[in-house]
Amino acid sequence: MVGDPATRWKERYPLLYQSSLEASPNSTKLLYNVGAVSEQRGDLVAADRTYLAVLRRQSNFEPAIAGLANIRLRRNLPQQAAPLYRKAISIKPDDVLAATNYAASLQELGDLPDATAQYRRAIALAPTIDDAYCGLGVLLFQEGDSLGATAQFLKAQRINPIDPTPYYDLGSVYQKVGRPVAAANEFKKALDLNPGDPDALEALRALESR
Repeated sequence: MVGDPATRWKERYPLLYQSSLEASPNSTKLLYNVGAVSEQRGDLVAADRTYLAVLRRQSNFEPAIAGLANIRLRRNLPQQAAPLYRKAISIKPDDVLAATNYAASLQELGDLPDATAQYRRAIALAPTIDDAYCGLGVLLFQEGDSLGATAQFLKAQRINPIDPTPYYDLGSVYQKVGRPVAAANEFKKALDLNPGDPDALEALRALESR
């Protein structure tokens, strides 16, 4: 997903958040911002610790709950992430990213019916964001519904034509159903948008070696 300007600003000027926090040590929002910077930079340990500190101050601060869930999901702990996402959504039902990631955590746990419901809920909340379409497509593919998966990935491509994910995913579907030329075209599109992507490169090499 394309980051919003505020997120890019936080990534570029993290020291300003640290300085602001030193000036206002009791600010929950500023402390959360420090955690968000750590999350964006991939420092999951620091982000986890900071989000927990936020929640000790304000237990229902929804962005920190969702952020903590993101960290647990990225650390392959969906059993911890799912209840956190559920809590975040109970506080802010229109948090589309939390709904999408909640679906992903349920999918990891093998709860495919509830995961499907959450992906469709996220799509209904934000039909112009492609993440949930991709997630639902992967789930349908996982269930053996190649046609349904293809439809979701094509929708995602129309919604966000510069996201390489649905091109790679659709290439995987075409590869699975025995359409190597179509698969190669999708992997090439993914590489055009994300040059050097190791998964797309490997998939394309596997097709070309046959």
